[in-house]
Amino acid sequence: MRKIIMALVIVLIFLGFSSLAQANSVVKVMQFGDDGWIMGDTRHNGIVDFVSGPSTPHIGTGSLRLATTNNNPDKAGVAKPGDFGGLSGISGSYWWYRTSSTNGFQAPAFKFAIDTDSNNIPDKILVYEPYWNHTTSDFVWTEEVFNQDVGKWWLWDSSTSTSYDGYLKTLRQWLEDSTYPDFHTALSAGNIKALLFEVGSWNANTDGYVDKFYISLLGYTTDFEPPDTTAPEITFEEPEDKSVHCREINLRAVCNETCDYINFWWRAEDESYSSASKRYHYVRKDGTEFEWVLDTCNAEKADGTTYSMHNGKYYLYAAGKDLAGNWARTLEIGITVECNKSEILMCTNVPGKGLENAPGLQKPFNPKSQAGEHAGKKD
Repeated sequence: MRKIIMALVIVLIFLGFSSLAQANSVVKVMQFGDDGWIMGDTRHNGIVDFVSGPSTPHIGTGSLRLATTNNNPDKAGVAKPGDFGGLSGISGSYWWYRTSSTNGFQAPAFKFAIDTDSNNIPDKILVYEPYWNHTTSDFVWTEEVFNQDVGKWWLWDSSTSTSYDGYLKTLRQWLEDSTYPDFHTALSAGNIKALLFEVGSWNANTDGYVDKFYISLLGYTTDFEPPDTTAPEITFEEPEDKSVHCREINLRAVCNETCDYINFWWRAEDESYSSASKRYHYVRKDGTEFEWVLDTCNAEKADGTTYSMHNGKYYLYAAGKDLAGNWARTLEIGITVECNKSEILMCTNVPGKGLENAPGLQKPFNPKSQAGEHAGKKD
């Protein structure tokens, strides 16, 4: 019994640590497409960007910028679409920073886009705005925390284009409160179709930033960062520089991070690298190690045609891009193709003469030449 109890305790501890690790995991978003984030409702001169800073973010070195000009209709937004389920039990937080706003109180808002009529189109939007919950300040990173009973939200009814910004309720109140405006039945049955961060409209001259976003629906922290502009390091592992080959040459290049593809290029000593020559080959996959076999007998070019590489010196390099689109290439290496006459004949498909055509075997067979009585005798 004691062993069973100890085993259960170990399992519970493991599950606890697993849950904690999941809650503390961080996903970087540096460009649209990362972790499903896309450009949201952005209008007129709205500005959306992934930037460094400002000041010192609470995670990483960058943030998501949402800004408007002096034009009131401007709006800047991002969205993470999905099927996130209902509002019950949700908790979350995010940090924001502001360098300016027209009236000194607008700040990046977080929103739930909710489908309440099961047609997969959001018709209700719950809006959390910092200035409806507390005073706001410029040039300071501020954390917003919300759960079922903390944080006030107002509602936008897309089906009727009606704003209920005068009615601030907690999530629990929106789910349970039947007083005017009464949306609790619809919201209780609703499905969250998108998570949104927005500034505007009618938030002119607001320069806002968002970072370190956590929500229980995802179970991890989103770290908004500037795009990765560091090129990968690509090395040629095979073949060795100054090596000698005939027929199959194994080409292998390694990226120090996940690369989108590697392109192997080669040229003869008296040639130059040229896309027109088609003497290159793409290996397209997301990975760190890329291999391809260059056959000197049937060297496959980029267009699928082949040719025979004559004896001589050749030069090669590999180039590719990482997942952020940063390009890099290896240093050039030199190899020698050196095939003997029989290998060249095999390569060019020139047939040998064969035993039936070997010299001396075309004469008629003389059985007497093999007779015992003739052995050792001369005619």
